[in-house]
Amino acid sequence: MGRTTNALALAALITAAACGGGGGSTGGSSGSTPLSLTGDLALTEQAPAADAVQVALDASIWLKFDGIVVREACTDENLWLATTDGVRVPGAFAFDSTGREVRFTPSQALRAETDYTWSMSPFLSDTNGRILAEQVSFGFRTFDQRPPLLIASTVSENATGVDRLANLTLTFDEALDPASILDTNVYLRDVYGGGYGCALELVDGNRVVVDPLADLAGDRRYRLIVAGGTRGVTDRAGNVLAQAWSATFRTALDPTPPSLTSVWPATQVAISSRAQPEIVFDESVDPASVEATSVTLIDDHSNVQHLRVSATSDQRKLRLVPTSPFRKGAVMRLTVAGGVGAVTDVSGNPLTSGSLVQWTVGSDDVPPNLVSSVPTADSSRVSLNVRPRVAFDEVLDQGAVSAATVSLRDSRGAVSATVALVASNTTVEITPSAALRKNTNYTVHLRGGPTGLRDPAGNVLPQDLGLPFRTADDSSLPELILLPADGNAAVPTSTHISAVFDSVLDPSTVSGTTLRVATRSGTPVAGTVSVLRGNRAVRFVPRDPWTPGGWYRVTLLGGPTGVREVSGNWFAADEAHEFRIGFTADAQRPNVRVSLNGAADARRNNMQVPSSGFTIDVFGQDPTNYALDPTSFAVTIVGPGGPPGSDPVFAQSVVEREHLRWTAPASAPLLPGEYQLHASARDLSGNEGVAESIAFTVIAPSTNRIPFERTHVVWVRTDLDRNGNGRSDFLDDMIKLGFAADGDPQGLNDRMFAILRDGTLAQAHSLFGRGPDGASLGTGSVAIRFSPRRPLGVAHMQIALGGLDPEGSPRRDYGDDSTGVLGRAYYDQYNGQINDLNIANNPGLGVFGGELFLFQAQIHRRVWPGFVTTFARRFMNLAPGMNGTPVGRGVHDATVIAANFDYARATSEQRVRYDAIFRAADDWATAIGIILAHEVGHAVGLVAEGPSPFGLHGDASLHDEGAGVADVMSPAVGYDSLISLNYAFRDLDLAYLRQRLVLK
Repeated sequence: MGRTTNALALAALITAAACGGGGGSTGGSSGSTPLSLTGDLALTEQAPAADAVQVALDASIWLKFDGIVVREACTDENLWLATTDGVRVPGAFAFDSTGREVRFTPSQALRAETDYTWSMSPFLSDTNGRILAEQVSFGFRTFDQRPPLLIASTVSENATGVDRLANLTLTFDEALDPASILDTNVYLRDVYGGGYGCALELVDGNRVVVDPLADLAGDRRYRLIVAGGTRGVTDRAGNVLAQAWSATFRTALDPTPPSLTSVWPATQVAISSRAQPEIVFDESVDPASVEATSVTLIDDHSNVQHLRVSATSDQRKLRLVPTSPFRKGAVMRLTVAGGVGAVTDVSGNPLTSGSLVQWTVGSDDVPPNLVSSVPTADSSRVSLNVRPRVAFDEVLDQGAVSAATVSLRDSRGAVSATVALVASNTTVEITPSAALRKNTNYTVHLRGGPTGLRDPAGNVLPQDLGLPFRTADDSSLPELILLPADGNAAVPTSTHISAVFDSVLDPSTVSGTTLRVATRSGTPVAGTVSVLRGNRAVRFVPRDPWTPGGWYRVTLLGGPTGVREVSGNWFAADEAHEFRIGFTADAQRPNVRVSLNGAADARRNNMQVPSSGFTIDVFGQDPTNYALDPTSFAVTIVGPGGPPGSDPVFAQSVVEREHLRWTAPASAPLLPGEYQLHASARDLSGNEGVAESIAFTVIAPSTNRIPFERTHVVWVRTDLDRNGNGRSDFLDDMIKLGFAADGDPQGLNDRMFAILRDGTLAQAHSLFGRGPDGASLGTGSVAIRFSPRRPLGVAHMQIALGGLDPEGSPRRDYGDDSTGVLGRAYYDQYNGQINDLNIANNPGLGVFGGELFLFQAQIHRRVWPGFVTTFARRFMNLAPGMNGTPVGRGVHDATVIAANFDYARATSEQRVRYDAIFRAADDWATAIGIILAHEVGHAVGLVAEGPSPFGLHGDASLHDEGAGVADVMSPAVGYDSLISLNYAFRDLDLAYLRQRLVLK
């Protein structure tokens, strides 16, 4: 435990582990058990169902779990019912005879027509000590007979000057049933009482946006109607709007005339005798204004072509439908007049400037024909990055290719995508905006008819077409490493070409056609293409020697005709590398190193590992030519029972350019016994490097040799008052540092308390590989979860957080000496005592933030004002002892620490104060979180003395021997390093915590 005497020469404090055990053991099962966490408690059934409606007012909440729930854990801290505004509902819990079913009965009837949320804390546990993986919540709505109410509208009765181009919005007092938002329930009428087409959208559950398809006319009366009574809009419970609602309004004046933006066909082209010309405007026009005086189509014999007009839904495009086909060879003239008698917009404003186009009727009256598609109709195993292509036997009209005529759909509707013409305008390509969903049915839709696809002559696709396909059942897209590297200009003459893939290939897709090697001028290079290593690797060996000084190009084909995974996924594009052959061969062997559980060379031998879950890492380096061949990594495991061979290991591994990692799978565990681990790798010229072998032992782990059988819960005690001054030790630290004000003048102490506490726990969680709230992030997460409150009914450890070292004077304050100790905890080998109490005064146990403050304050006092320490730079603005203004006494404090504070809109003074508070808070939470992780590490078995396999290379102080400066289990730490370096557990420490290592 020592103390630093020369603060400037050795700016470090001591962290310590107290020997001995603490608390009573809960007694895990004895004997030999497989090394695995028992998993998490899971909710298997429930009532009401999530998002249920019309739930009875006397309903109870019924839950069924996959384990026997601890009754003491069923409190309103772990299970609670609340309204959506956070008001909790009191009630009582009952249990069935199995203990797996829990019923919560509210103490009084639920309120009608109310949304409730049921929540369960992750610290709800079963009798095996398992807790929920995450907080679980679901909502429901009680019995509702009250109809919804329309409470706001963007138009009101007799409103005038309404923007004729704006959407109309209706707001209701509760969420509506989306199925009831129909054009028969919400609709717009024009001045003549006729229906006006609108698109309807339900936003946020209770707002209906009414978007007229065509522009509203200017200075015109309209009526917006919402149906009610026996039919109409309903809420989620099926209650219909009590009575119909309507509002008559008048739009603003529209003084702007329309403009003609395009005419199809363009002048001087040949079109089909069955073509239907189109005229497009910059706003909605009145189709009825197309008359003999406004739009005229005549042939070269002055014969007037009789026309029928068809408009798009937005009335911006008018299609002119002849009553009979054009005469082949005729010259047609289309006149769109301007001025008086011209086409008008919906407000009656006439087109001011017209147009004249002329074309010839050609002999092509054959519609385009579909000749191929990728994927083909009814395909399966289609890659998630597919860009569907549909090819036709002739050029298509680019103006007719859009999201309106070509779309990709699934069961949910249209998929966001862009549509383009490629391949000389004969092929339509669809590019989805994101990868498609795996194992899902999709259909490419092609619209036919007059509004669909057509060729430049105007011949239309005769009918709608649908091309269905199903995607691969694999959400990962392929990746590869292709060597020699692109641009390498000094490739040895003895090289071959290698590619390693991140997943298993379909070998039938690999050939000299899909892996092409050629000179820069395009001359093919003959050679042998091989699929190797459990179908994870491809190798090309040239038949003849490379030409020294020559440039070569290797292309691995992507797309549906290229190399594919077994699942069907393919590369989005070709992978192509160019390289230049040098003038010498490569005879130098690469350097190869192998490790177990990522351990450094000094700690890798004679390790004890479980039968699965441990990792093997092979590292290779080819220092001269940088030409290591990652397809050549070979791992040989020699031991009892026939361990997997080198190719199966390779096939299961994550392979990088110079690294292979294999995780022993639980599905094929190794047998207990003594093993030898051998590894090698070659470069692209075939030179082999061999690693120094490793001896290790596989044992069947028992509960007294591993730290966790399930997620270990740690209650971090920020409520203790060990110096007896009437407030918690954690709050004492906050007041000294300036994160809180004595007396709490602005009522901000609780908010800052939560910020500092949660920030500290988030830092500790991150060191154990977990999310900020303690959620597991996968196989690398350690089975430790911190709780800021007492986890009722869960076997747990406690550790004190905050205050001074109890083995020093409790009366010390700013300017007094520190004991030099930042924390103490019982060292508990293998975490045998999971109820450790690291909160005692004698010996003084816990994490002592107050000592870090005193130590840094002493340094500041010695060097100020000649030098400003990192600590002082942060806390001189806050700490009262350093003449700072604590949080709660600054004029901007209530604003800047509010949860809704908007930094972007704040004043410069507010930003300065915010930065001062939260940069200091971030530094402090980081430093204390590292120390907390250190002490908890001791409490779960870090670090035992002795060389492997007897310990984790600790020393007499129970800390890592020869620890690095950023090692969490280092015996001494400095404030500057705590806040500036990336702290982490040593490799063996992490292997032990992740249960990839077993101790004797």
